[in-house]
Amino acid sequence: MTTPLLVGLYVILGICLDFLIVRYYNAVSDHMRFLAGVYGWAITLFTVYILDALITGNNRLMMLAYAVGNGIGTYLGVGNGMDRRS
Repeated sequence: MTTPLLVGLYVILGICLDFLIVRYYNAVSDHMRFLAGVYGWAITLFTVYILDALITGNNRLMMLAYAVGNGIGTYLGVGNGMDRRS
């Protein structure tokens, strides 16, 4: 069953994941090995659980909501002063 609250949850999860990914790449480019490792671990764990829920649920609306969240997360992560070139 798809509810607006559940769709919103998947958008938020997508935002969180891409925000983590942006932070991971910043840590890697700054040669912060430990922090990059922690972000890499969190991204993998997060992705496995979310993708498992999306695939086993087979709900295309949730997949779309998650993808929208990923795009928003990238936009916020890069535009939130984490991009050192701006």
